[in-house]
Amino acid sequence: MKITEVTYGTKEYQSLLDFRYINLRKPLNLQWSSEDLDNEQNQIHCALFINNQIHGSCLIKSENNKVIRIRQMAISKEFQKKGYGKKLLVFAESLALKKKITKIIITARLSALEFYQKSGYKVIGEKFIDVTVESIKMVKIIKNDEEKLY
Repeated sequence: MKITEVTYGTKEYQSLLDFRYINLRKPLNLQWSSEDLDNEQNQIHCALFINNQIHGSCLIKSENNKVIRIRQMAISKEFQKKGYGKKLLVFAESLALKKKITKIIITARLSALEFYQKSGYKVIGEKFIDVTVESIKMVKIIKNDEEKLY
């Protein structure tokens, strides 16, 4: 298993985009729109590789110099509930720590609520529909770079 950043526009990026489509869009009968892919070049693309194949993804989008949003988090069905999602999330959070981020925001599908809660994310606001799926906003505060995430 390897987790790494993937450079926008590369062959690996296209494979990651295909993985995201198959795991996040296709099950909802949705296609990519230009808005969905807008600003991808300014986001950090993370991929989880198992046996040299992508089996996990997440994007990190900067909201400002203190806040990021983790998006498009997915793990292949056959590798879910085996700790890979947690490893990918910790990788993304470690990148946030290096950038002195103080808050991470996630729009979580309700089916993933417990996963994020176990990782220290707190629900903010009410349920809503995001890309046809019942979702909720969650947040995790990073106190400072000397302290651990809580």
